[in-house]
Amino acid sequence: MENNPAEQPTPPVQPIAEPENQNFLSSKWLKIGIGALLVILILGTTFVLGGKLMNKPQNSVTTVATQSPSLTPTPVDETANWKTYNNQYLSFKYPSDWKIADPFSNIHNSPDYVGIIPLNKTPGGGTTPILIRRYDNSKNLSLQKWEEETDAKAAMSANLYSNEATTTTIAGLTAYVSDKGHCDPYFCYRAILMAKNNIFVFSNVKDTNQYSEQELQSYQEIFNKILPTLKFTDQTSQNSSNNTLTNLNIPELNIKITLSDEIKDLAYFPKTNNGITGIFLWTNSLVSAGEKEKTNGVNYCAADQAPLGSFSKIYKANLTEDPNQPWWNRLSALRDATKERSDGNGNTLPIQAKEFSDFFIFYTPPQQSCSNNSSITSLQNADIKAIEKSIPTIDLIQ
Repeated sequence: MENNPAEQPTPPVQPIAEPENQNFLSSKWLKIGIGALLVILILGTTFVLGGKLMNKPQNSVTTVATQSPSLTPTPVDETANWKTYNNQYLSFKYPSDWKIADPFSNIHNSPDYVGIIPLNKTPGGGTTPILIRRYDNSKNLSLQKWEEETDAKAAMSANLYSNEATTTTIAGLTAYVSDKGHCDPYFCYRAILMAKNNIFVFSNVKDTNQYSEQELQSYQEIFNKILPTLKFTDQTSQNSSNNTLTNLNIPELNIKITLSDEIKDLAYFPKTNNGITGIFLWTNSLVSAGEKEKTNGVNYCAADQAPLGSFSKIYKANLTEDPNQPWWNRLSALRDATKERSDGNGNTLPIQAKEFSDFFIFYTPPQQSCSNNSSITSLQNADIKAIEKSIPTIDLIQ
């Protein structure tokens, strides 16, 4: 039998089965795409908003770290409570537990020789650990030239000039400083100051026979602190032509006195006797005049002779009215002495005292002339009158 293709039975058509994951894949990728889009949108929005927020001024209080200012300690002036020494040439401060003393056993303290030593020490057979020596240099020569023309030997000094010294400035004056000075028979730290018409030698003497190494070290420190307190009067300042002193400060009594031109070179040094400090008064002109007219080889017009009398302090609590006591021990007599008064014989007595709240400062003139030379006596009397005229100007050092 012939097969007729037309008559061939058509096999049943099997439905094409869709892949089982086709709908699944379409749904999954759609979700992933939507999710990714959302993530991008969220990140983009966050970035934009974050940028705006970063640039937007903040209204909230922002704590700013601040650095507290560092407090600079106020420098302590170690010399604030020190005592002050002065004469017609210079002044300086020195510790309250030190004293002005005779620099040598055979040389009295004066503007030409000033010794400084602790209160509990004595120079013995040596010298004070700090010594100031003045030399005349009226020609204002250089130190080297001065030594060439002048016998520069002093009580304990050899040659002053040294090419090894360091040149510096102290108190506005040219100074030569050396730690290898020779203060016979000891070594010393020395500062030489060139002032107007004068040369001042400041020495820290290394007297190993008198003081221990520890003491010498502490004295060196004191010496170094004294130098910056130096002040020179007009007559020793290098650039001044005015020799008039305005005030004479006497820190031992805590007073100052205004000087007139009549006694512009008044000077003093303290002298303690039986616990009482007297301020011995003198002038360079009177001392120099007396030096030329000595009596039996002694200059009774010298500074240590108090040729112009002295100032003293007495507290009111120690006064009496006992008529047998000296006038300066009696309250009524001191008050009378604060003004001019009659001596009962028609003569006017000068002012001799100044009253303060709890004490008096009183002046005691010399009892006699310091020389038999009439011209020196006249000079002495003129100076005494000038001092008495200046007594009302006495005031406290503030």
